[in-house]
Amino acid sequence: MLKTCNKCLKEKSINLFYKDKSKLDGLTTICKNCKNISNLMWQKLHPDAVNKSKEKYRKNNPEKTRQAISNWQKNNPEAVANKSHKRRAKIKNGSCHVDKKELQKLYGSSCLYCGSTESITIDHIVPISRGGIHAIGNLAPACAFCNSSKGTKTLTEWRKFNKRFSGIKPRVFP
Repeated sequence: MLKTCNKCLKEKSINLFYKDKSKLDGLTTICKNCKNISNLMWQKLHPDAVNKSKEKYRKNNPEKTRQAISNWQKNNPEAVANKSHKRRAKIKNGSCHVDKKELQKLYGSSCLYCGSTESITIDHIVPISRGGIHAIGNLAPACAFCNSSKGTKTLTEWRKFNKRFSGIKPRVFP
């Protein structure tokens, strides 16, 4: 059986059309290839809508998202290594020397965001991926929970999306 695509006007096999119960013949009027091209063009023209949709999916499906990331990392070890290498290079090239005493002072402090003293890590206030540098003025003590939940967000973005911290003002670090 053949059907004509309304977009490319070519006659194609019916298995090259998506199913659509609302149509009389049960198939879309545009072939899969034309539909995919149309979708890609729309995505390029509307990146904000695409990002919003992806963020919503990640928020509603955290387990699936974690599993997909884990699978990708297992299947792409070279890309993971390259990403890690790029991060280390950014830190090295855009950094000032951070003294061991300064780092010890940070590790010995409580979390800048919630005040916890458990599992203290070093957080880049302005993430390196967002133009921040690896210098003492951009480093802050943060518990593992706050640091990992902040990720690559700026402080303002993180507070906006994290209800737990939306009303808390950061402590001033001496």
